[in-house]
Amino acid sequence: MKRFIALALVLALFALLPACASQTAPAEPADQAAEEPVQDAAPAEPTEEAEEIRITYGLSQSEAHLGSQASIYFADYITERDPSIQFDIYFDSQLGDEATMLQSLMTGSIDMMGVSFSTLSASVPEMNIMSLPFFFGSPENFCKVMRDETFFNMCSGLIDESMGIHPVGVLGVFVRSIANTEHTVRTPEDVEGLKIRVMANQLYVDVFETLGASTVTLAFPEVFSGLQQGVVQGEDTGLETMVSNRYYEVEKYYSEVDYLYTGGYECCSDQLWNKLSDDQKALFIEAANAANDYFMSLRDEAYQGYVDTVTEAGVEIYSPTEEELTLFRDALQPIIEKYAFVSDDSTELYNIACEVLGY
Repeated sequence: MKRFIALALVLALFALLPACASQTAPAEPADQAAEEPVQDAAPAEPTEEAEEIRITYGLSQSEAHLGSQASIYFADYITERDPSIQFDIYFDSQLGDEATMLQSLMTGSIDMMGVSFSTLSASVPEMNIMSLPFFFGSPENFCKVMRDETFFNMCSGLIDESMGIHPVGVLGVFVRSIANTEHTVRTPEDVEGLKIRVMANQLYVDVFETLGASTVTLAFPEVFSGLQQGVVQGEDTGLETMVSNRYYEVEKYYSEVDYLYTGGYECCSDQLWNKLSDDQKALFIEAANAANDYFMSLRDEAYQGYVDTVTEAGVEIYSPTEEELTLFRDALQPIIEKYAFVSDDSTELYNIACEVLGY
């Protein structure tokens, strides 16, 4: 009897097996269906494209300077739209003075920097077009020329070919006037005999020697101490630089001669530029134009604040009359004739600028 019962139980278990199989079989396709979309959603290529690019970015100016603020805007604009690109920004010449950083950029030791037209002109003399005295007439005109597509592409090609770095856009626009520790400057005669700090660019040397000054080339980080110690008695500068670097503590006379407008390019090393995808390159150029617009809006808003800051510190701001400015224009006309036509490329850039400005 017991054997009969055991046999019956075994037969009952075998009878249940088909039912169990019919219940679990549908689950296998469901599992496959769940797995297939996961495989499609995570192919290898997007993972590679999302690899982080970390950019070392050097600047000469303090973080408070408008040019630096525009560079921060540039970096944030890119990172917000492509989080795989991150920036480490170093202010106040932490990576070396401008000439030292430029050498690092050319070798790829750093990835980006703001390079002034004055510094670029040492290797690409055609960049002196940007520093012709009394040529552009206003900051807006200056930016209009710098951002003209034909003008920019020609400048970018000359710089890349000569230096192995790649400009992506204009780094601000700065007014150059005259500040000093000695007296009010109304006419070119008031510049005679002053020891003026200038950038290491022959055009700037020629400008102030034409006006009768003696010139001293000091690296940017040395300017404040140079003014304190009497190594120099003045400089060509703008209010934004005077405020952000506290030159108003030692210079008490500022004359709004506004004899030239200058700036620079946001430049990438070729190593970085070649690493970027086409979409990322387009984003860098878009960001540079947006940062230049941001700079111009900051400049307009900040100007009165600069005036208030320096006047409260005891600086006299003098605005020359039109007759006095004409004396400066006439005195500096030979500088245009000397630097506008140094090569066929320079002449072409000059003619493009004249066309953009309607001259």
